[in-house]
This record gives sequence, C-alpha cells and structure tokens, in this order.
Amino acid sequence: MRVAANSNFAARGFFGCAILVLSVCGQAFTADPANPAAQSPAAAPDAKAVADPVKEECCGTGGETEDEWQNRWFVKWGLANVHARVQESDNEIDRQLNKPFSLLIPGWDRPSTFKNMSDNWGLFDAHLALGRDMGPKWSWFVDVGGIIGKQKNKENYLFPLPLNIRADFGRKLWFVAAGVDWYPWGKPVLERDPERCAVMNALRSSRPFLEAAVGFVDAFETATVRIKIQHLAPTLKVKQYLHHPTEYISPRIGVEIPFGQNDSAILAAGYLFFDRHETDFNNVSLYMMHSHKF
Repeated sequence: MRVAANSNFAARGFFGCAILVLSVCGQAFTADPANPAAQSPAAAPDAKAVADPVKEECCGTGGETEDEWQNRWFVKWGLANVHARVQESDNEIDRQLNKPFSLLIPGWDRPSTFKNMSDNWGLFDAHLALGRDMGPKWSWFVDVGGIIGKQKNKENYLFPLPLNIRADFGRKLWFVAAGVDWYPWGKPVLERDPERCAVMNALRSSRPFLEAAVGFVDAFETATVRIKIQHLAPTLKVKQYLHHPTEYISPRIGVEIPFGQNDSAILAAGYLFFDRHETDFNNVSLYMMHSHKF
C-alpha cells in the first residue's frame, strides 16, 4: 500500500524537479558541441556566412516560426496510467466485508479490489483532447475521457457451512478538463538531417513543456456481494452504490517528440490534487499520447 505524502510537500517537490529538468534541457538545446562557432560570439558571424543553405533548409531550425504555428489546431489521444490512492473505498470494504467475515469464516481470503490494481499500476484512463496553438510557446486544450471496469472475486468455503461467496466491485468514471501548455524553448519541428537516422532526428527535435490543467470527475462505484449455502438455499445478494463528483487541479511536465510533419508522441507525468474524496482519487498519472496537427 502506498503511503500518502503531504500535498504541499509533494507540490514543492514536483515543481522543484520540473525547474531542474527544464534547466538541464535548456542547456542541451542552446549549446551545440558539434559547432564551436555557436559557442563563440566572435566566430558566430563567420559561421553564419559559411552556413550550408541546403542543409539548413533540410534540417529546419528546430522550433516553430510565426508562420508555422498560426491557425494550427491539434487533436491528442492516448492513455494515462493512474496510480490512485483508493484508500477511502478500501477502508469501507474492510469495515463492511473483510472484518466481519474474517471473524465468521476461518481462512477468509480478502477479495481483490481496485486498490490492488492501482498499487500494481494496472489502472488506465482513456483520453481524447482538442486544442489550438496560441503562439510559438503556448497552447490550450480541452480533454475528455474515462474508465470503466470490474473486479470479480469468487471463493468456496467449507466451514462452518459450505458457502459460495462472490464479491464484485465496479468502477465507472468520466472526466472533462481544460488546460494550457508552455514550451520554454518553443514547440518542436522535426529536423530531417540525412546524416542522422530517423530516431536521432526525432530525439534532437524534441522539446520539453510544462502543463497545468483543471478538471471535473464524476465517479460511480458499486460493490455486490452474493452469498449462497451450496445446494441448500437461494442466493443472498447485497449491493451498495456510491456516487462521487469532485474537481481537481494538476501540474504536469512532459516532452513532445515529433516523428512527422504533423504528428508527435507525448510523454508526460503529473499529480492530480482533488477537492473532495482526496484519499480515494489523488494520484500520480503517466501519460502516453499521440498528437496530430491540422
């Protein structure tokens, strides 16, 4: 079980790491070891005078110009691997199911829950976003998505009675969010240097970004327990239904890696701070997205 961290401490640590990563990336993007003239102000005019126009046209500048970002919409889709706390729901399952049944049935086996899936990084959200560039370094987006799933458990016990017990837990969640992205060194434009392979061109063209988002989540949870004395009695069924609407804010850091003129891969990480039911929903999320501009 993951130990909950103080929210203020987590936020300061997150932004501290973000500033450190962006500083290192900035040095990498602004310095070119293969071009000594770029590091020497006195030699810069000579290097510019002898620049190869063919290679410059082929490789690009590595960042979007005014003409390249204007009127550019984009759509993003992908998955987020969610590591949520799910502590509130798990405590209710312990209180209403595990504790009383462990006293009545020797060898009671705790059923698997969504907390087990979260602790094993097995929860995923689907995302679909639409956005637009606001400038060479800024863009906005609107994001929708959700998750639906069920954890099923079935056990047979012989003592004190031959019992068949099923415990099923369902979770259905949808969300809508809006946010902004900031690219300190500009948005990426794919370099096409024939002297490098496609992977190296994509990596050299990648750019880091910071993201801030706010969102609304509507979550529905169900717990269904069925108890039957084998071959003797009808099934006893108990079902509980919970509804959790809540809001969140989320700071994130990521990198966009172009692999085509209009297509990029996006890798990002962030933390979601929820307004209500934070012990259930606060989470670390890892994003894997595909972005297409049009």
